Amino acid sequence: MRSLFPWIVCVGVTSAMKCSQLFPQVGASFDLSPLILGSGFNYQVKDSVDSVERNYSYVFNVCDKVGHLPDPLCRKPGEEDEDLAPAYQISEEGSFCKRLGNLDRPTPNWDLLDVDDPTLGVSLTYGGGEECEITKKSRQLTVKFQCSTELGMSPFSMERVIEEDCHYSITVNTVFGCPMECHVGGNRQLCGANGFCGMDDDSNSPRCFCYEGWLGLSCEIPNNGWSGGLDALGIILVIMIILLSALLAAAIWFYSKVHKLRRKKLYEMTDVDSNSHTVFSIDDEGEI
Repeated sequence: MRSLFPWIVCVGVTSAMKCSQLFPQVGASFDLSPLILGSGFNYQVKDSVDSVERNYSYVFNVCDKVGHLPDPLCRKPGEEDEDLAPAYQISEEGSFCKRLGNLDRPTPNWDLLDVDDPTLGVSLTYGGGEECEITKKSRQLTVKFQCSTELGMSPFSMERVIEEDCHYSITVNTVFGCPMECHVGGNRQLCGANGFCGMDDDSNSPRCFCYEGWLGLSCEIPNNGWSGGLDALGIILVIMIILLSALLAAAIWFYSKVHKLRRKKLYEMTDVDSNSHTVFSIDDEGEI
């Protein structure tokens, strides 16, 4: 059974694998660790396609083995309680249970849903499951975490499961599918519910784009009616312009003062020379 509040259940849970990933080429990082379920809890979804061939349920955890054995059929001979997989496929009629992954062999793989736009979300693929009868290769499960405003994961009991040669894929909506560069506000909403997560072409990284009337990394600072909707960078630029203008004004004032002092000094020197000429001049009659 899936918990409706995984961010509460998983407090203090430690994962068997790293549950964060950086994609430096697009300046985006992701952290799925708040979605890890603790002991006794599993995510479970049934394939929404109503057919005998697809009559399966899928049980999984995020970045860790499942919280409990989903079905007695899932226990293999010689396995202990702690020998659990991160994902299972179970037939509804109870005829079989297949492992869909292994946390160690190989290491789970991370991918962007769109290599050019990390704001769409991220995927996590478990490999190393039981052998597929068709391909003779290991079964796999990919969970696609689509960026949305959902704090945990969107409620689901039935979901379209994509299957291709024993590689299964499930899509869920969650705010943790959004890049961490798009900050969650103090109200626990993406971009404070006052903006949207988008790709900044100038910095080649994602960030929150605030709606008119809001500022800040998580769009939680009211701009008090200041038109233009400046963000933090805009405010810094305005402050720098004001400081530079003040320095320029001070330089002009200083130059003016120096120029006036130089003119006054020159005038005084000219005045002295003029008086000296008058005192020592000889009149027309040759008398001093």
